[in-house]
Amino acid sequence: MFMHNNNLESEATKSAEQRATDAEVITLKERVAKLERNQAVRHDIICSGEIVEIVVGTRVFHTSTKTLDVVSDSRLVCNVVAAREDHKIMEYPDRDPTLFEYILEWIRDPSIASSFPPSRLVHYNLSDLQIELQFYGMWELFQQLRGEVESVAVELEYPIQPNSLYVIGGHVGGEGHELDTVFVFIPNLNKWVESVSKMPRSTHDHAAVFLNGGIYCIGGRNGGGETKHVIRIDQDNRWRPMADLGQARFNHLAVAMQGCIYVCGGWQGERLSSCERYDPEDDSWVPIASMNHGRAGGAAVVCDDKIYVVGGYGKDMKGVEIYDPTENLWSQGTPMNIGREGSAVCLYDNKLYAFGGVSAEEDPISSIECFDPETNKWSLLRAELPDAPGRGLGGCCVVEDNIYITGGFLGHAVTNTGWKFDPVHESWSQIPDMPQPAARFATVHTASL
Repeated sequence: MFMHNNNLESEATKSAEQRATDAEVITLKERVAKLERNQAVRHDIICSGEIVEIVVGTRVFHTSTKTLDVVSDSRLVCNVVAAREDHKIMEYPDRDPTLFEYILEWIRDPSIASSFPPSRLVHYNLSDLQIELQFYGMWELFQQLRGEVESVAVELEYPIQPNSLYVIGGHVGGEGHELDTVFVFIPNLNKWVESVSKMPRSTHDHAAVFLNGGIYCIGGRNGGGETKHVIRIDQDNRWRPMADLGQARFNHLAVAMQGCIYVCGGWQGERLSSCERYDPEDDSWVPIASMNHGRAGGAAVVCDDKIYVVGGYGKDMKGVEIYDPTENLWSQGTPMNIGREGSAVCLYDNKLYAFGGVSAEEDPISSIECFDPETNKWSLLRAELPDAPGRGLGGCCVVEDNIYITGGFLGHAVTNTGWKFDPVHESWSQIPDMPQPAARFATVHTASL
């Protein structure tokens, strides 16, 4: 009994400081218990792959919890979990929505950390991003991944790399803003490099092909108007003049087939139907049969040793013409479902894929269609371009099992963004931005050297 009273007296005489310390211990225990519960809940939510809604500023973002799994230990995820437990939406009214959009992109593709800021965020610097990332509890991870990305050394023995996408010249907004740059995307590094000397003169609306280990740039337009000049670059990284085209032209098409280069259509005061063939053995151009219709801004691919010219600005923007070199003859092909100028067209698994483009009214197009020579039919794909409202006058190429598209006009603005398309699953994933926004450039895919 005495001892009991002593304990009561002891409790009663505890200092306010001691009682506060005990309360802190209890609070800490509760916080640890809650954290453990949150971790369990977070694990369940992350594994479920649910879509969560996050409000930043005045914008609403939706993302998968599988995406957030990359930063599952961050304050952002803890807050999202807590909000969902309380049946609330996570809101950050005072944070920057533009930078949050970039943060989501970085979570989905950590490789973009090395090139901050992208062109659309030119008014931000790294310290602005640091403030936002520190708030969300991700700055240390960003630094770590940024270091890992930047530590990937790109030591290229030769300027022309195999299985790479070359973006040559173009412009960033019309006459007077032409480019002389050459950007190289190497898919196995998921990185853009500048391994090739700049063009001797800024040019846009030209064509380019890869033949016999070198890259040819053909015709186009610059400050002096349309040109018939042709230049070539080899592994010595020097541009050399080659024989001029028979006719100056821009916005034309070019392909390599059976050891020669074929140039079709374009513009010189009017839409051109004329075509030429280049023989590298004697460095000469000769005219070949003209197309049935003048076309500018179309696309051309080689399929089954024939040239398919697809769309373009002309009488029939849905139209397809097919050239048979053995007969020196053009024939009409099955028209597309949608008329397109400036679409990105490539050959994958012996099928033609046409991405986006613009309409006769210059409205952007987001649809994709595929032509199967066996059935002789075009079909619209379920998937569309991931960029709203569409994309045109950019470039594309096939590397292994994917189709890469980059640059061009996104709506009516020049962009440097790019995507990788999986034709089997009709799915998209983003690739790093080009170093410079550009449109109306020439693209080349270098096969095995």
